[in-house]
Amino acid sequence: MKAIKKALVAAASVAGLMAVLGTGPAVAAPITFTWDPSATSGGTLSSNQPFFDPSIPGINFAGLSPQFSANSFGIRDYATINISDLNNVTEHATLVVTSFSAVAPSVSQPGFVPGNSGGNLTSQAGASPYQLYFVVDATSKLTANGSDFNGFFTGLTYTLYGDQGGKCTFAVAGPSCGASGTQLVLATGGLSSAGVNQVNIINGIPSANVDTTVVAGVNAGGFFVNPTAAQLVNFAFEAAFTNTGAVQNVGAIYTINGGGGNADLVRAPVRVPEPLTLSLFGAGLAGVAALRRRRSKKV
Repeated sequence: MKAIKKALVAAASVAGLMAVLGTGPAVAAPITFTWDPSATSGGTLSSNQPFFDPSIPGINFAGLSPQFSANSFGIRDYATINISDLNNVTEHATLVVTSFSAVAPSVSQPGFVPGNSGGNLTSQAGASPYQLYFVVDATSKLTANGSDFNGFFTGLTYTLYGDQGGKCTFAVAGPSCGASGTQLVLATGGLSSAGVNQVNIINGIPSANVDTTVVAGVNAGGFFVNPTAAQLVNFAFEAAFTNTGAVQNVGAIYTINGGGGNADLVRAPVRVPEPLTLSLFGAGLAGVAALRRRRSKKV
């Protein structure tokens, strides 16, 4: 009987510890960020320009700043995914920022040119045009579940570029910017050690949800106003994609030509035990203490 009790106590201890080790991360809430395309280094991504629309008498936007605040942004996804080896799925993608939004629910984006379109008076609003896009390389591991696949990223790196001129076009093969302007490196990063990390192909539609680290790039300058470039180490990009209607599949190759997604900036996620996990962990520690007391009485 004593041997059985010892086994149960030990099992409770191990269960508590395993529950803690296996705990998933809490989902982080998006924060409001402020970016300033006029403060980049190595060339100004977007600057103030005198602007006058004759259809609006007396309105001059000469003093308008390209700086803006938002808490999320839309993304258009162009990617190639190779699943010939489910243990080493490879993906190369260009993620084009198409819009910004805030709680308010929208935000002014002076000079920002979304997607593959050229600039117009409304979007430029007195500032020189520009575009933002991510270039991503990733690997993942998938497990077949009938005709579907589920898994997680095993590696990911990205570079966030800003294009002066805002005339890039985008396709599965990658960005084509020609002589429209200079590409400035605003941020780089990789797969977060915590946070969300999910990859799926359900009914032939790839989707993903992932957290990545954020490091200011060589041309960031004062682009990151709040949080600042130095503070980015405490934050992460959290992105989610569901590419319905933009997917082609030929054998093991999936191509995504303009799929949809969104992303936001969150505080860097950490693995926090859930309440049930904490109670199990407490039970495990209590079991260890009880076992030690029993052993000390015998000595």
